[in-house]
Amino acid sequence: MAPAAWGPAVVKRKVHHAGRARHGSGLPMPSSGLRERAQPGWRSAANVQRECLGSPEPPGNAGFAAGNRHGRGAPGFARLWVYSGLEIPMRTLLLSLLCFVVSAATCFGQAAAPAKVPVVFAAYATPLAEPWNMVIHAALEEAQKAGRITYAWQDKLATPDAMASGIRSALVRRPDIVFADGAEGVDGIRAVAAENPGISFVVGTSTDPVAPNLSTFDSNLSEPAYLCGITAGRLTKSGVVGVVAGKSDTQVHRSINAYIQGVKDANPAARVKVTFIEAWFDPPKAKQAAIEQAAAGADVIWAEREGAIAGAREKGVLAFGNLVDQSAEGPDTVLTGPVWSMTPLVDHVAKFSAAGMIRGESYLDFSSLARGGAVLAPWHAWNDKLPADVLELVRQKQNAIKTGALVIAPSANRPIGE
Repeated sequence: MAPAAWGPAVVKRKVHHAGRARHGSGLPMPSSGLRERAQPGWRSAANVQRECLGSPEPPGNAGFAAGNRHGRGAPGFARLWVYSGLEIPMRTLLLSLLCFVVSAATCFGQAAAPAKVPVVFAAYATPLAEPWNMVIHAALEEAQKAGRITYAWQDKLATPDAMASGIRSALVRRPDIVFADGAEGVDGIRAVAAENPGISFVVGTSTDPVAPNLSTFDSNLSEPAYLCGITAGRLTKSGVVGVVAGKSDTQVHRSINAYIQGVKDANPAARVKVTFIEAWFDPPKAKQAAIEQAAAGADVIWAEREGAIAGAREKGVLAFGNLVDQSAEGPDTVLTGPVWSMTPLVDHVAKFSAAGMIRGESYLDFSSLARGGAVLAPWHAWNDKLPADVLELVRQKQNAIKTGALVIAPSANRPIGE
């Protein structure tokens, strides 16, 4: 039906080269709401010219008849649309159609354009070589190699002032995401985040997230630590096992308590020695603590801090690594160990940022066996050395944790050794 604004006088007529079949254009005939002038049917450009201008029938090839109001020839563009007496040259229609096609193509092109590649900055409190840092660094480098982010970093921001200053200096690069170690100076990081709501801050801390742009994460390795405890409880010959830890921290407490739970589940009579070196990265101090635990009877030690493996190796006792696969530090010493993976979390945050989304939420649940954020390091040659029943017990417990049949929910209280 014709639009109401046009009224009943709307007329549609197509005029084309002489000799073209009436329906050869493939266009539909006028609808019931449209009517044609004077003679019925589709007529040649020459007839329209004669009607409108009173000019005589042109001789020769009517296909090159005049196609505009002033009688100038326009081969191929002689057709007219006529609405209520207004003649619109086909050239205009074709140009309009071309503009529409270009606009549509532009829209579709924009829709299919690749997502933004987020710019990431990471601020580390300790030297990059510290395993906690290396886990984050490795995941960010992997994402950069895959083209999902661009990445820069700074380490040794050991004090609250240094951490806040390092982040502020990096803001001149206009990062989309800032990863930061919140173990020291989390208040300063919060202040910088509050001043920059358009940037996603992802902070390693056990404290709560802050809307709209500060999310939190940490290396909650309770599940694989429990499996290491099961192993230690079954392997100890002295009945004494140990753990050398860094500083007192909620997630560290939970992991150690999970380790103790595993030891007790496997061997209720076993005793667990716990030493905090009160530093996140002090390898000589951690080594000495491991030596002292071995001297006190511990024959399996969890090296929760870097350096303790060296002490265990020196004293000829078994050890578990932490955060990364540390078998290379002592293939005959290191059995396995909790391994933390930041890849699932980095990919999650990068996807949100690429879509222009900023969040303030907790990501602690990414450090789980089920989500791939935590695993046991490979057993390497120990697969052939350890008793089969020990390995099978660990596998059963691991599967139970992944499926939810076994839930590890240790206390956050500071563990006390025996």
